[in-house]
Amino acid sequence: QLDFEMSFATQEDVFKVIEEVVPYTFKKFTTWKVDEGPFIKIPYREAMEKYGIDKPDLRNPLIIQDVTKCFANSDFKAFEGKTIKAIIVPDGANQGRKFFDKMTEYATSEEVGAKGLAWTKYEESGEVTGGIAKFITDEIKEQLIKGEIYDKAKDYSKDRHKVKVYFETGKLLSEAGKEYGKNIIKQYSEKLMVEVGKKYKVSNLYKMRKFYEIFSDEKLYPLGTKLSWSHYRELLTIKNIDEIIYYIHICEEGNLSRRQLQEKIKNHEYNRLSSETKIKLIESKDLNVNDLIPNPIIIKSDSLKDEISEYALKQVLLNNIDDFLRQLGIGFTYVGNEYKIKVSDRYNYIDLLLYNIKYKCYVVVELKVTELKKEHTGQIMTYMNYIDKNMKTIDENDTVGIIICKQDNKYVIKYCSDDRIIAREYELV
Repeated sequence: QLDFEMSFATQEDVFKVIEEVVPYTFKKFTTWKVDEGPFIKIPYREAMEKYGIDKPDLRNPLIIQDVTKCFANSDFKAFEGKTIKAIIVPDGANQGRKFFDKMTEYATSEEVGAKGLAWTKYEESGEVTGGIAKFITDEIKEQLIKGEIYDKAKDYSKDRHKVKVYFETGKLLSEAGKEYGKNIIKQYSEKLMVEVGKKYKVSNLYKMRKFYEIFSDEKLYPLGTKLSWSHYRELLTIKNIDEIIYYIHICEEGNLSRRQLQEKIKNHEYNRLSSETKIKLIESKDLNVNDLIPNPIIIKSDSLKDEISEYALKQVLLNNIDDFLRQLGIGFTYVGNEYKIKVSDRYNYIDLLLYNIKYKCYVVVELKVTELKKEHTGQIMTYMNYIDKNMKTIDENDTVGIIICKQDNKYVIKYCSDDRIIAREYELV
């Protein structure tokens, strides 16, 4: 049993903690398969409409769906002017009559009280049986079997997100396009916009088809249900498969919103990674804390020009500290600025002191508004050694250093004796 104590915490704060603690705890102490965060968050109204309960068990593939349009032309008096909802059971047609009789008996019992519940079975041959079968016209049957609702239900047992539905829709559109030509998407769109809604306009159907064509790739297919549809829409503009994989992984690890992902793509973050890091990513090798730090680091400022002081540069970073930490990669947290340490009999001040939770190490950041010089590496090495000797605990890793400068000098880093130090240029935008 896990108890979470809360004090001045928002709902999102609680979710964030739970998403880290629960998977780790159950993986450590059980052999159960545990989903990674972020967990699915369902609003109360949606839960009641789709599942009929505010705390649904998502392992159950059954959802309630509105099928009113499917029965618009029915002669069944009980349906006139009513909202008609159905629970579509994957593979339910394989059950025998006894199963449905027992289900009806249970549903109409005093305990449940669902006396208006009726069932209909659709065979692969197209035959329709059940209590209200005689009221279902061929037109309605065609809609239910080939329409969007039935397609969704078939795939819902495999995946509970609309991403899976859009992938399958994209597959059908891709295959139909090969057989019937390019205009098939426009025809589908016109039909679906009338029967289902505006979300199925031509541009969206093209995105679904492109989503399928990209994620049907062997390398990408396992990653096709990791993010939300809004995230995947941002990724559809990228042609490089390795780049897509990179953005999916950082979205997962950093729990990035669509807007944050959009910003990273816009700033070409993947292209700003080193060649060595890209090779590590492709070959699935372990990454160091410095590997995912892009070069240059983008610093947003409406007022600063190229010629600025280190103090002004630091103030801009502090004013946008969250954005700066996200640029550095996963797990970076802020410790302090102008962090005072005493070396021998003199006080020194570290521009920025950070900590990386994932790699369990301190990170010293020094800002330089000039070209990188050898004395800069000597200065930051002193600070790093101080942190290791006086602050680092036995279970933490060695401190790393980042020199953010106006212009890099590759020879200074090349001949630096400490490979924990890296240099990155900054770019004011």
